[in-house]
Amino acid sequence: MRKLFILAIVLVFGAGLICLGSVTAVSAKDIKVGAIINLTGPASTWGQFHAKGLKDYMRYVNEVKGGIAGNKIKLTVVDHAYKVPEAIKYVKKFCTSDKMDMIATWDAGSGIMAKPIIQKYKVPNINFSTYQGILKPPVDYAYLPFGSYVMDSYAVLEYIKAIHKGNAPPKVGLLT
Repeated sequence: MRKLFILAIVLVFGAGLICLGSVTAVSAKDIKVGAIINLTGPASTWGQFHAKGLKDYMRYVNEVKGGIAGNKIKLTVVDHAYKVPEAIKYVKKFCTSDKMDMIATWDAGSGIMAKPIIQKYKVPNINFSTYQGILKPPVDYAYLPFGSYVMDSYAVLEYIKAIHKGNAPPKVGLLT
């Protein structure tokens, strides 16, 4: 399941880069992507797997596929130790001095706090949380690579409704 989830993240991220590559193909330059991930601190094990998956996929795109429309992806991964202020420091740096073409943020707090910055500088941001608030307007340049918790809940309830047999209401248990 974990491998499937990581593959899904990488594929969605890659699809975003393909779209980005079609825009930058005329300039024949590196596509600069900044990833702000928790490599240390809480949930760092998951962050380390995530970073490895991103690096592996970008290497695959560059070495096997020749980049995107001939443009190589230059991935920069930084550690924010699951601290929102640290993540926002990197978002600002990536938007201003580093001039990234795309940013990936890790958690809901970072995604919410990054929204005004990415909108100001018009830099697409893929946030790898599943927080529904990321999708509240304004959503310009803010993306989730998969459904939010709310969307997932609706999908589970629809599934229960579809498979339930009998006239009695289905019994549902929630683990939090």
